[in-house]
Formats: sequence, C-alpha cells, structure tokens
Amino acid sequence: MDDYEEIRRVIALHAQLLDERRWADLAALFCDDGVLPWAGQTFRGRKAIMEGLPATQPSTPHRIKHFVYAPVIDIYENEARAWSDVIVSLIPEDGPAEMSFVGRYHDHLRREDGRWRLSKHITVKTGDVLPDGERLPSRLSD
Repeated sequence: MDDYEEIRRVIALHAQLLDERRWADLAALFCDDGVLPWAGQTFRGRKAIMEGLPATQPSTPHRIKHFVYAPVIDIYENEARAWSDVIVSLIPEDGPAEMSFVGRYHDHLRREDGRWRLSKHITVKTGDVLPDGERLPSRLSD
C-alpha cells in the first residue's frame, strides 16, 4: 500500500471507528502525543482520547454516521497534511436521518514505526474561521 492510500485508510478508519464507538482502536490511530481538539476540550495523547472522547458523542450506539469525502493529501517525507470534507448525520430511532454537521477535517499525520498516524485531528465547521496555524492546501499538484 502506498503512502497516499495508507493515509486515506487512516482517515476512513477514524470516521468508522468513531461511528462504532471503538475507542481503543480509534485512539490507536493517533501518535502517542496525538492531539484532538473537540467540543471545547483538547485531548492530548492516546489515553486522554480514549477516555475523554466518549462523553462528547451520542450515548446510543449506531445513531451517528460520518461521511468523509476524498481527501487532498500533501506528504513531506515523514509528515503529511490532509484535508477532507465531512458531513455528520444523526439517526433518530424514528424518522429520517438529520444532517448535524458540515465541515472539513484538517489532519496532521506523522510516520511512526513505518505507519502513518494522526498527530493532530482538527474539525472545522463550514463558515468558521480556521484555527491559528491551520491553512488550506497550497499545492495544486505534486
């Protein structure tokens, strides 16, 4: 598997593991010192992600679905950046699914022990200002 495909796989797994509430597997996608700012909190490290993230998600399993669209990926040797559009849908027990979020993932990745892992995963709602230090892709092609 090439680097681009491995990074796409990490991004897709992040969404699927989040939907399935597989917290330990989700945390394993991050570097040891990985950072996940979410819901007004910042989780630092795998343990904090695994222990803190569940409280920010719906309590009933299988009631949320993340749709992540083709990422734009820039690789710089052992570091990479990826930008993926995302739509999140909440699924009530009765009635149709409801769109609850539209935005973009800003992922920072680092190759550790031969594997790509998330070093920082930032979610930006459409229309919100980018957090300090974040940017959009600058290269149109390799």
